[in-house]
Amino acid sequence: NRLGWAHRTYSEFLAAWYLAQNELPLAQKMNLIVHSGDPEGKLVPQLHGVASWLAIMIPEVFNEIMNLEPEVLLRSEVTTSDLKSRANLTETLLRLYDQEKILLRDLNIPQYFKRLKHPRLSEQLRPYICDNTKVDIVRQLAIRIAEVCELQILENEIVDIALDPTSPLPVRTSAACAIADIGTDETQER
Repeated sequence: NRLGWAHRTYSEFLAAWYLAQNELPLAQKMNLIVHSGDPEGKLVPQLHGVASWLAIMIPEVFNEIMNLEPEVLLRSEVTTSDLKSRANLTETLLRLYDQEKILLRDLNIPQYFKRLKHPRLSEQLRPYICDNTKVDIVRQLAIRIAEVCELQILENEIVDIALDPTSPLPVRTSAACAIADIGTDETQER
């Protein structure tokens, strides 16, 4: 006499749907998914699926999670389904990395960068790639996103960085790897 789910996603969706249907204040919804003992106010790891579904259903929750833990949204296929969300998520990731408020904790996260692809992505990444006053980690992140999303439109900027002896070695290395992966024959030869 037990009820079980064919897949965990069903229960996560229904939990989020219940919270969305019951008009609780935003703070109360966030209190249900944020770890009460975490000094940084991070989400409860076991509730990342619920949080992602809730973010789709309630734009204010999406914004809250985006500023708390954008990696959670990045890992979720459903939250990156529309172009505006992709652009907002990209901008937030870049801003938080630039401010060194988050660092790449999940080593598998680059596999999700493809979900950020949208028509204006190269415009968003270019300032972070080209500006040598930005912190190294955000420049590496922007280069990696360009590589994963196969943005050949940025290859000239990226190869310039790889060849610039004044650029920091980790940034140059990221740029060289990106060119090896997505660069045209001409750019790779350069």
